[in-house]
Formats: sequence, structure tokens, C-alpha cells
Amino acid sequence: MKPVALLCGALLAAGVAAAVSGWLAGWLRRRGVVDIPNERSSHSAPTPRGGGAAVLAGTAAGLALLHGWQGTPLPGAWILAAVALMALVGLADDVRGLPAWLRLLVQTGCAALVIAGGLSLERLPLPAPLDFPAGALALPLAWLWLVGVTNLFNFLDGIDGYAGWQTVLACAGAALLGLGEPMTAAAICVGGAAVGFLAWNWHPARIFLGDVGSTAIGFFLALAPLAAPVDRRPEAVFTMAMLLWFFLSDGAYTLLRRLAQGEKIWSPHRSHLYQQLARQLGRHDAVVVRVGTTGTLLGAAAVAAYLARNPGGQWAVLAVAVAAFLVYRHRVERARRAPVAAAAGRQTA
Repeated sequence: MKPVALLCGALLAAGVAAAVSGWLAGWLRRRGVVDIPNERSSHSAPTPRGGGAAVLAGTAAGLALLHGWQGTPLPGAWILAAVALMALVGLADDVRGLPAWLRLLVQTGCAALVIAGGLSLERLPLPAPLDFPAGALALPLAWLWLVGVTNLFNFLDGIDGYAGWQTVLACAGAALLGLGEPMTAAAICVGGAAVGFLAWNWHPARIFLGDVGSTAIGFFLALAPLAAPVDRRPEAVFTMAMLLWFFLSDGAYTLLRRLAQGEKIWSPHRSHLYQQLARQLGRHDAVVVRVGTTGTLLGAAAVAAYLARNPGGQWAVLAVAVAAFLVYRHRVERARRAPVAAAAGRQTA
């Protein structure tokens, strides 16, 4: 694929996504498809949801350009079908609301469709020498990766611009992983469309992704590294995990903490680290720039280690990622506890 063609595809995707986002913002508001702020919300004004449809429209336009101009092959039919089904169910959830069990059932079906198409995970997604054969765990591991990333991405789409930044970062990294022409083109077009959507989703957002966007994008980012050559697939999945690190680590940590506290993990809440930090800083964009910049540097290091085929470098990236998350968690939770400790001190006095 020629770089000029890829650039044109990304620019068209961005332009279409921006134009459709602007139109959707008004159309969805007039039809009442809006998020009404409540005690669990991170926003203060009713905002249309469903802007992910604009990202999908931009992606489709970019891929159509590349296919018609350069003959770039499209991703496999099973991939397109799975992403489309994920988006349709997300749209239904945005408009009417769906039970959690039904969403999980559809996600499992989409994961099965992708795995049946040959995008499986036969080895543990860890750098050498711990990339052991998965054996009987191969199918459960692939399902856990696909469904887990989809849901964690959805959970972390809770403040303006955060999921958009993460999408651009992850797609830029995926485009460098050697996933083959179809998936590389798709990653570039999804990333370009996310840039166009960010023009409307940056704080203060005029439209939200909604489940139609967050679940479809999360699922795409999960399946993308599975398109890497079989011998490099564990490394590609590991690299994507590093590109998505602050989404995955925050989501998994909060899920486990809520389970330990006996909370219903499927109920809405505002206890993710990024949500707490947004309340502490008072602006969504302050969180996105801080956490997003750190994640970008970490992702760039992970991609560099992947391209260099350097397991030692990959382990170093993982060590830095864990340390960065621990610092992040400590900073957020220390600030959260400070007012409580101060109030207790005043009562004692």
C-alpha cells in the first residue's frame, strides 16, 4: 500500500466522521437519544449518544476509497460481520437499552465468529520465553481477550475525549504490527475516523460514542492483533495490551476491587481511577492529556520493542507499565482519601 493512499484514506475517514458527527449530534438530540446526567455521570449536561456511528461511517468511506483506488483487500467477511453485529447491538442498547446477559451473549457469538475464521490465540500473549503453548486454554483465552477488551473499552469510555484518544493511539500502533493489508488499512481508517470524531467529542463533548461505538471499536482493537502472522501473534496481542494499558489496567483493577467489596459489577458507577481523577482535576481534558500522553509514550516503546523483536525490551515495557499504573493508582486514591482524613481530623478536634 502506498503511504499517499493510506493518508488519503485516513483523511477521508476523518472528514466523513467529523461531518456525520455534527449531523448526528442534532439528529439524536431531537429524537431524545441523549445521556441525562445523574449521580453516576461524569458530565453535567444532556448529551447525545450514538456518535460511534460516525466513526463507522468514516471507516467505511476510507476503506471504500482504498479498495476502489488501490485495490486494497477488505477485512474478511466474518470480521466485518462480527464488527457490524457488535455495532448494531450497541445501537439498540443506546436507543432502548438491553440486558447485560443479552449483550454478553452477542459478544460471545461475535468472538466465536472471529475465532472460527482462523483468528485464534494458540500461545500465551507474553514475551519469550513465557509465550508457552495455550493448549486446551486456546479457545477460552481467545474468548477472554476478545470479550474482555470489548467490555473494558466500553467501561473506560466515560469522559470526553478519552476513548477517542485511545482509539487513535491503538490504531496507529496496530498499523505498524504487520497485520496484512486488510487489517492495516482498517486500523488506519478507524484511527482517522476517531480523529474526526474527536473534533466533536473533546471536552466539553457535543456527542458521545455510545455503545454503538465503544463496543465495536473495542472489539476491533481486540481482534486486530490476532491477524498478525501466527509466529508473532502472541507478541502482537501483548503489544496491543500495552497500547491499551491504562484502559485495561484501570478497568481490571476497578472490577476486582468492586468484586472484593461485594458490589454488583454490572451496575453503573463512578469509581474508575480516571473518573476519580476527572473529579479531582475538574476537567476531562486534563485527565485525557495526562494519562493519554503517558499511554502514548508507553505504547510507542511497546511497538518499538515489537518491531525490534526484543523480548527483553518487551519485559522492560511491562515493568514500566506496572510501575506507571501503581503510581497512577496511588496518586488518585491518596487525593481521594485526603478530604476524608481532613474531615475526620476536624471532627476529632
